[in-house]
Amino acid sequence: MSAVQGRGRRTSMSKRRFETDEEYEEEQLLFDLESELQQVQALKAQTQQRLSQLLQDQKHLEQQQRRLQRQTDRRDAGAATARMLQLQEQERVRLATMEAKREHEEKEAKARAEKAQRRRENAIETRDGDLDDLDAFLAQDAAQF
Repeated sequence: MSAVQGRGRRTSMSKRRFETDEEYEEEQLLFDLESELQQVQALKAQTQQRLSQLLQDQKHLEQQQRRLQRQTDRRDAGAATARMLQLQEQERVRLATMEAKREHEEKEAKARAEKAQRRRENAIETRDGDLDDLDAFLAQDAAQF
């Protein structure tokens, strides 16, 4: 019942005369119960409205959470991809460095081998030349004495 009906009932109660106190108390109790019922119904409506609002808020928050999770997943996937590319680049640089070092070592080994070969050739030439020079020296030395 609406609040207007309750007030109207109260007005009619005050105008109306009751034969017994018991009738008056029952009528008063009925009025009080109707008033409480209206309050309970109003609270129920407010509660249902608040529950509805809370459910909407929850859905909104869940949507936000999913959106944030997708963003985080995309960012993490991007970070993982970037890390993978970084590691690949580091490996490429490492391999290029190793290849350059290997080539440098090969050149050094080749240079050492060539130097050793030249020394051997020079040693043979020097020995042959020294023997010729030695013979000439000995011949010259013998001629002087």
